[in-house]
Amino acid sequence: MRINVMGYKGGVGKSVTAMHLAAALGHRFGEGTTVVVDADPNQSLVHWRAGRPEGMEPWPFEVVGLEMGSAWQRYENVVFDSQGRPSDMDLQAAVRGSDLIVVPTTAEGLSMRPLIGFLARLRKMGASYRVLLTMVGWWNTQAQERRKQLEDARQPVFGPEIRRRQAFDTATETGRLVYEFPNSRAQEAWRSYKRVADEAVEEIVGARRALAGRR
Repeated sequence: MRINVMGYKGGVGKSVTAMHLAAALGHRFGEGTTVVVDADPNQSLVHWRAGRPEGMEPWPFEVVGLEMGSAWQRYENVVFDSQGRPSDMDLQAAVRGSDLIVVPTTAEGLSMRPLIGFLARLRKMGASYRVLLTMVGWWNTQAQERRKQLEDARQPVFGPEIRRRQAFDTATETGRLVYEFPNSRAQEAWRSYKRVADEAVEEIVGARRALAGRR
């Protein structure tokens, strides 16, 4: 399956989401099944992997950059971390090559207009997509307001929300993922991403079954 994590703006947890979805898929489907492709010019995922201390247990997925060409095609599951604010051409290519597009968004102090505009572009292109609420503070009631706004606009939203956790910052700085930290908040964050991955798999499998039934 092909999952593309795309942001309509920066600072929404796009790269963190791509890495943890790849980890969840790797744990679910086994070693050698999953790769995350760092398609963002910043190459933040490649740098994240490069910062991993020697001797640690390997992640259950691979990380490759664009310099690896089409090597990612041999994997059963591929998660793309695409560049932010894609052009129409890049967006069309992503839609054609993806089973599902994940659109992370925060809820704090943001207008709905840019997000809804981006989702309208996806819908016009016939994309299968779902919005993921990220970086949600425990004090923040705006996340529920944002969810209601999206649902009222008939936009698909993942059930889980990703809470704002210090573990995410520590993970990127130390070449780790949140499931590698034993504290309860990090483990809760990891469970949320596993639930997101489960919902993504369920949607993709359901769409494939529906397509097969129409043939």
